Amino acid sequence: MGYLPSSIDPPSELRSALDEWKAWRTQLATTVKSYQAACTTLHTVFKLPLGRCRGYSIFAEAIAAIDAELGSLAAEERSLLGSRMSILAARNEWVRMSVLPPEILIRIFQVSTPYCAREDRTSYQNFAGVCRYWREIAIHEPSLWNHVDIATDISEELSKMALERTNKSPIHVHIHASRSRAPAVNSEQEVARVTTILSPHVHRICSVGLLTRPPSEALIAGILDLWLKRGSPELARSLIIRRPHAMSTIPYPPQSWNGSSLCENSKLMLAALQELELQRTKIDWDSSAYRGLVNLQLSFKVDDDDLSPSIHLRQLANILSSSPLLSTLKLGTLRIEHPEDDPYPEPVRLKSLRDLSIFYIGEASLELLLRIITLPETPAELRIGLTPRDPIENALGQFLSLSGATDLYMYKWPKNPQSAFAQLSFLKSMSRLRMLVLDNYTIDNSLVIRTETVPPVPFRIPRVILLDCNVSLAGLELLTAELCIQELRIEKCQTTRNDENIRDIPIRLGEIYPEAGIVVASTDSRENWSYCSADV
Repeated sequence: MGYLPSSIDPPSELRSALDEWKAWRTQLATTVKSYQAACTTLHTVFKLPLGRCRGYSIFAEAIAAIDAELGSLAAEERSLLGSRMSILAARNEWVRMSVLPPEILIRIFQVSTPYCAREDRTSYQNFAGVCRYWREIAIHEPSLWNHVDIATDISEELSKMALERTNKSPIHVHIHASRSRAPAVNSEQEVARVTTILSPHVHRICSVGLLTRPPSEALIAGILDLWLKRGSPELARSLIIRRPHAMSTIPYPPQSWNGSSLCENSKLMLAALQELELQRTKIDWDSSAYRGLVNLQLSFKVDDDDLSPSIHLRQLANILSSSPLLSTLKLGTLRIEHPEDDPYPEPVRLKSLRDLSIFYIGEASLELLLRIITLPETPAELRIGLTPRDPIENALGQFLSLSGATDLYMYKWPKNPQSAFAQLSFLKSMSRLRMLVLDNYTIDNSLVIRTETVPPVPFRIPRVILLDCNVSLAGLELLTAELCIQELRIEKCQTTRNDENIRDIPIRLGEIYPEAGIVVASTDSRENWSYCSADV
């Protein structure tokens, strides 16, 4: 930066320039209003029923006059836009964020950007476009570009640019099939396009996320073949496969392999994984992919539960015992089998478990699962998500009572004939529970508390969230009283009575329990809780 002459006082010059800009800005605003009024008047006159023949000559003159001005008007609009962008750029260079040291600004960028453009179109490119200072920092920081999105509806050049800017550092790849594939592009061409982009960089991919739709299922085998065969086991950390619209479960390796085994590098790659999330995709239960995990999520929900995969109890116990640091375990629509004559495997204590989700698992399979799981003795935090059948009793009730859970989410089993949430007694045995989320239940005066099981010690659940529930004032009164609720959020709920308005609930319930914070919301916070989802 050059030096200013000593006779120039920057603060004084800035103040003078700002005053001049504000004065002309005020005059421009006045002029624009007058111009808009003139446009409105002219538009009104054009609409008058003057007759095309009698008034044509004057209208022709008016049209010619307008045509003569439209070109210069467009140029003036572009000039004003250019001036605004110039002022904006100059302003951005002097805001407090822009004068932060590069290392602090980089950290802010890293925690502010989403990992996948599919989730949010706000991406790293936006930071590079704020000002020259931000652009210089963003472009030359590889860690800002290490999450790379590849899809048919994302420019190939954009994906390649992101790969180049990673500067040979480890990368996370998110591959997702577009909602509508071009008719001229078949699945083989789609796989070839993606693998061509990734091939030069496959040795530095540490995680792969796949989101596919039925026309693009070939992406799964194509991408996994490339990554597992040529990837680096020293870098491999995460594999996520989501098939939200699929109607069945597919295996990997695919059946077309005719029993061929994986190569040695593929086995090493799978053994190196720490996170494995599979939706309607099954890797052989004896695979090395299930060892040493900290995050295991398996969901096989399909229309017909009989079509969901099955696993032997001993295989499941081996998987759990092979991951002593498992922090997140999520199982959905999995059939667990155990021959009557076989001895039960030893229970596995999941010492590091923090999130446990068990959804759409039948009663027999659930009892088998609970036999082999032992939870941490005194967890600092343990969140549990369930689709239980009412009433909660026997093995599940005992399991929850001894769990030490701090957060509990329950989604009503869709096929459960009993819609009302009629059992709360087991909750009072969960002494460490601090948040309860009830999803899709009916909370009315049919709610039942078994007082004979209530312990003599004081009991309260500080926070309760109702999601998509049918509620009545009487039911909410009973729920609030019995659980000593301090904060009650009623999200996207409906009333069961025609004479009750959901918006009046906070006022009427607040009159009875003035110390309870009661909020009614038209949106839900389900996405804020990692265990509040019945699918991977």
